[in-house]
Amino acid sequence: MLGKPIIRGKCVPVNLIIKLVARGWRDKDIIQEYPILKKEDIRTALIYAENGEVSALETILSKLANRILGHFVVASDDKIHIHLLLNKKVG
Repeated sequence: MLGKPIIRGKCVPVNLIIKLVARGWRDKDIIQEYPILKKEDIRTALIYAENGEVSALETILSKLANRILGHFVVASDDKIHIHLLLNKKVG
């Protein structure tokens, strides 16, 4: 999943959730197909997309790709928090 934002601890890409919602999937359909997800995970993905974060973050991640070990997205109070796990720069 390098370079793609995921829901924290779920390994489900944010853009997958956004695509499913765009195709008309309801929360219960998504959760039935991906039982690891919860309603708040779907909400997080939609807030993330609404704020235009997806393309901006993917641009940043592509520039840092060789240093990123992982990342996740958390939503709280209509704010998005993006956490990057970076390896130490060698040399």
